[in-house]
Amino acid sequence: MNPADGKAKTPWQLLIEGDQEDALEIMRREISDESSPRKNLAYAVALMWTCKYECVLQHFTGVIEKSGDMGRFRMQGEHVYALLGAAHWCLDDHSTAVETWRLGIEAPYANFGVPLQTAMLMVAASLLNPSVCSISEPTEILSRRVEDVRVHGWLKPLAKFAIRKMNAEELMCEIEKDMQQRIARTGTDSSKYVKWVMLFYEALFLKPQDRRGTKDINKRLQSLTSGENFRVLSSGDLWHLARRGEFHIAKYQALVTESEG
Repeated sequence: MNPADGKAKTPWQLLIEGDQEDALEIMRREISDESSPRKNLAYAVALMWTCKYECVLQHFTGVIEKSGDMGRFRMQGEHVYALLGAAHWCLDDHSTAVETWRLGIEAPYANFGVPLQTAMLMVAASLLNPSVCSISEPTEILSRRVEDVRVHGWLKPLAKFAIRKMNAEELMCEIEKDMQQRIARTGTDSSKYVKWVMLFYEALFLKPQDRRGTKDINKRLQSLTSGENFRVLSSGDLWHLARRGEFHIAKYQALVTESEG
């Protein structure tokens, strides 16, 4: 219970406060063959947050198989492939991560019906490990898809930013405009979370004269997972961020930096 308001904490609140085992046990009990896609996704996000990447592979592989066999599961969404690929990336299997994101590009379900996130993750892969993916492939895909009339809100300029068709100043202007409209409609401000994703891609595009392999990139990503731009995020921001593959890739690359000293 939360002493301040008498309400029980959600599993997500328990998780981010460090009570990982209790949170995972609650979520584990909530999922079954009849579970909603939302509960299955929440459990996978929790596993990613606690770095249980092998468990993520097992969980999502089972869910995808059920979605094909049973039809009623809407879990072949792009977000599944985004996180599944991120789990492979964090297990140092970068080739399989990229192959998984390629499947996500053709996923039957996505925001606005237009998969963008997995192609953006391929942009990240091409810059962090060029041997597994050429940047031209996701750039070509995103260049077409951002022009789709169904794509709107902050996702459109963010995808443009990821392929260098928009600069950071222009992107922030678009984000602020979208957030003002969102706040007017829903009272929800997601600007800090969206800015974090922008900074992730900005970290990947170092000026050539400043670049020393991926070490500089990893240091920037490390600051995103522990610095001020991370500490200002609310519980809700962290939930949305943890659903995106970029966050988990940043955590993995930060650990690489620590291990290299």
